[in-house]
Amino acid sequence: MPIAQADTPAAPLAVALIVLACCASLLFWVAVLARRPPGEILPQEPRRRVPWKGSDVLVVLLAFIALSLVAWEGVHRVLAPELIEPLPAEDVVGPHPVLEAMMLGGAPVLVLCVIAVAVVAPMAEEFLFRVVLQGWLESVAERWLPFLPGLRRWLPGASGPIFLTALLFAAMHFRVAQPRRHGEFLVALMLANAAVFTLLTGFAALWLRVRTGATAADLGLVRGKLAADLRLGLWAVVGLLGPVYALQIAAYLLVPQHVAPDPLPLFFLALGLGVLYARTHRLVPCVVVHAALNAVSLAMAWATLDGPS
Repeated sequence: MPIAQADTPAAPLAVALIVLACCASLLFWVAVLARRPPGEILPQEPRRRVPWKGSDVLVVLLAFIALSLVAWEGVHRVLAPELIEPLPAEDVVGPHPVLEAMMLGGAPVLVLCVIAVAVVAPMAEEFLFRVVLQGWLESVAERWLPFLPGLRRWLPGASGPIFLTALLFAAMHFRVAQPRRHGEFLVALMLANAAVFTLLTGFAALWLRVRTGATAADLGLVRGKLAADLRLGLWAVVGLLGPVYALQIAAYLLVPQHVAPDPLPLFFLALGLGVLYARTHRLVPCVVVHAALNAVSLAMAWATLDGPS
């Protein structure tokens, strides 16, 4: 999600906040590393191998495709034809579609955007990417890496599943220059996507629970550790906020203008979330980090974006 546009009055404030976040992250890591070595920062917690297999992950993927197609068709049926057509303007890499929807709507749209970005997306994406996908990839690695010593030297521990999951997560957020859209279309699409992720998360949890016998712990929920997970997630936000925004700025300078810079910082964020999940195998810390970063990004980007032109 873009942070700010350089020609807006609030851009200096956004830059100051980004610098502050980088300093806070630097101080955080200096303090943490001074107290304990890297290997002891987040101890590995034991867990059993997840019971679902590749076929179950494929079912979830097919459900995502089916729900997305239904949602897309629903948006086109509900809206008037003139609202579906792109605006007659040059293709650009504009603000994130959610931000454009916020600029073109009132308070109800703002509330819906916050719910979609800071609640639905973090919960759904962390469950689907970290618990379902990374959990399955970890089980595959545990089964096969002992028989592939050469590959095991290159991909020790859970590094392979973490990297692959982060790569797919970043690729899902890839955007290029495209036509601008009507605000009504963006709002409808945002609501449709939120509905898709909500239904998909519920379906995936139910499928894994009934079909494979997955327990709450397998699904990343451990009773009695909510408070500790909330604290861990908030501390992880402090550690990741600065590097993520520093990479966002670097991406603005490095990537071509017709490509959105989002995947680079999101890849780093997904690596951090992947490590957090691989060490704890719990969902709440990852959701807290993802939700907090989305909320901060949403607030900063909205505050620094101009209204519709």
